[in-house]
Amino acid sequence: MRTTTKKMAKTYSNYPDAARKAARRALRHKEKNGTSCGTPIGWRRASQISSGSPLTLDVVKRTFSFLSRAGVYNQGKFTDDKGKDICGSIMYAAWGGSSMKSWCSGVINKAERAAEDDAEKRHVMAVQETEESIYITLQKAPGFGGVQQDPLSNPSGPNADFIAKPEPRPGITEGPKGGGEGNSEPMEEEQREPSMSEIERRHIEVTENTEVRLADEGRTVEGYAAVFGQPTMIGAVEEVVQHGAFDDRLNDDVVALFNHDQNMPLARSYNGQGTLELKVDEHGLFYSFKLGNQSYAKDLAESIKRGDVRGSSFGFIVREDDYEKKEDGSYRRTIKRVARIADISPVVSPAYPQTSVKMRDMIAALEAEKEIEATPENETPPTLAPKRKQAEALLSIHHHNSPKK
Repeated sequence: MRTTTKKMAKTYSNYPDAARKAARRALRHKEKNGTSCGTPIGWRRASQISSGSPLTLDVVKRTFSFLSRAGVYNQGKFTDDKGKDICGSIMYAAWGGSSMKSWCSGVINKAERAAEDDAEKRHVMAVQETEESIYITLQKAPGFGGVQQDPLSNPSGPNADFIAKPEPRPGITEGPKGGGEGNSEPMEEEQREPSMSEIERRHIEVTENTEVRLADEGRTVEGYAAVFGQPTMIGAVEEVVQHGAFDDRLNDDVVALFNHDQNMPLARSYNGQGTLELKVDEHGLFYSFKLGNQSYAKDLAESIKRGDVRGSSFGFIVREDDYEKKEDGSYRRTIKRVARIADISPVVSPAYPQTSVKMRDMIAALEAEKEIEATPENETPPTLAPKRKQAEALLSIHHHNSPKK
C-alpha cells in the first residue's frame, strides 16, 4: 500500500511591524466603538495580521488584491467630522495598510521569479536527459560504433555536431556549486529588467543655462536634460537630482524624442555610440544630436528658432532615492542613483509631473509610521529602527525594482 505525503504550502510571517500595528488599531476601534464596517473575512484577516500568523502565498495575493482596490477609499482617519465611521480607512488598516501592500507585492514578485527559475531549471534538465537518451540509442544503432561516452561531459564523438552540450539558460547555473546541489536561487531584485510602467519623467526649469538651443548652423540640438540640485515641485514634494545620479548610465539605450512621442525619434545612443551624444558635467546631464531630414525634425528646428520649444525633459527609472520631512511638513526627495535613462526630449511645454505610485507609498508609509508611533498601546511597542530604515522595511520593493548594470 502506497502512502502519500501532502507537501505543506510555504508560508510567510515576516511582514512589517507597522502592518500589525495598523491591524491592531482597527481591531481596537471595533472593540471600543463597535462598527458595521467590514466582513467576517476582513476581520479574520485583521486578527491574523495583528498576531503575526503565517500566511500562505494565496492569502498574500488576496491581501494585496484587496489593498490595491481599497487604497482609494482610505482617508487616513477612522471617523469623519461628525464621528461617523469611514469604513474604507478602517478596513484598509485592518488588512495592514500601505506597508502590508508593499510587503505583499515584494513577496509575490519574488515567488513568481522563483517559480520561473525552477521551471527553467527543470527544462534544462529535461533537455539534458533527452539528449543523453538519444546518444545512448545511437551508440547501439548499427554502424554507429565507437566507445560509448557521456555526451554531456565529452561531446566529441562522431555525432558531436548532433549531440551538443546545451548552452546555459539565463538564471540557471551549469552545475553544482560548492559541492552541493545546483544553485536554484531566484534572481536578486536588482537583476530584474525594469518595466516601462516604472519610468518617471521630469521637465527642468528653463533658464539661460538650460534652454534648448541650436548649434552648428542650426543642425544640432543641445541642452540639459537634468540639472543637479535644482528643485522640482511634484505636488507637495520637492525633488532634486544629486551629483553622481547618472554614474555608469551613459551606456544605456537612450532615445531622443520630440515631445516624448515614440513616433518622433530624433536620435539614439546605445553603449555610448550612436547619433545621440550624452555627457555629465558639474551642471547636469547634457545631450546633443544632429537633426535628420524627417519633417518633424525640421519642424523642431523651426520651433526652437521661434522660441516655441525652449525646455527639455527626460525619462528615467530610480535605483536609489531618499526622503526627508522638512520643517514646513512637506517632503524632499533626493534622487541619488538612476537605474536607467530611458529618453530625453525637447518639449513644447512641461507636462505637470505626477506623483508616482512608489512616491505615494513611501510618503504614506512615513506618515503611517508617525501616526502608529503616536498611538498609545497597552503593550510596550518594539524598538523602532531609525526612520529611514523603518520606511525601507515598510516598502520592501521601493528601491529594488531595477537591475545593476
